[in-house]
Amino acid sequence: MHIGMVDCIAMGQHAAWIGTPNGLFQWIQDEGLRPAGHHTLQTAIISACLFSPNGALWIAGPDLGIARFDKQNWHAVDFEDWQICGRPSRLAIGPNETILFGGNNGLGMIEADGRLHGAVKTEMPVTALHFADGLIWAAVGETLKRFKPTENELSIVDQVMEGSQVNHASLDTVGNIWIATENDGLARISVLRHALSRPDTPDIGAILCV
Repeated sequence: MHIGMVDCIAMGQHAAWIGTPNGLFQWIQDEGLRPAGHHTLQTAIISACLFSPNGALWIAGPDLGIARFDKQNWHAVDFEDWQICGRPSRLAIGPNETILFGGNNGLGMIEADGRLHGAVKTEMPVTALHFADGLIWAAVGETLKRFKPTENELSIVDQVMEGSQVNHASLDTVGNIWIATENDGLARISVLRHALSRPDTPDIGAILCV
C-alpha cells in the first residue's frame, strides 16, 4: 500500500499509527499497513499524532481538528473557544497528562478527558511545541517563546530566540534543548538555559526534526 508523504508517527506497544496528508494509517506486525479508523480519518490531513501518558492516541489536522482514540472509540475534541487557536497542526505532551496543541492563530492545553484547560492567541502559526522546565516552549512565526501554564490560562513569559522559523524542539538526556530551524540549521539551548549556540553543521537546508 502506497501512502505517500508521512508527517507523523506514534509508536504503540503493538502497532504504529501513521499520519499523512491522505489520512491516518495503522501498521500492525504480521498484518501490515491498513487505513485506520472511521472513513473521515481515511481522507483527512493528519499533521500530528502522539500517545498520551495514559495510553490514549491523539491526532490533529487543519480540517479535522483534534480527536483522541481511547478504549476502542474515537472522541472529537470540541470547545467554544476553538477559534482562539485556529486550525490545529501541532501536538505535544504537557504537564500532568495534559495535551498541548498549536494552531495557525494560537496555542492551548487540553485535559486528558478532552476539556480545554487554557488557550492563548498568538496571531501567528505555532510550528513547534515542547514542555520543559515547567514551561511551554512554542515556536510562533519566526520566534521561540515560553509560556507558563497556570490554573486556567496560559501566559507568556519571555522570548528566547527570533529570526528563524522553528520546525521542531527536543530535550536531550542531559537537559539541553535542541532546535531544528527552517533556515539556520540546528540551535542548542544549554542545560542551564543561559547560552544559545549553533553547532557547526553541514548546509543541508531546512531541518525538519531533531
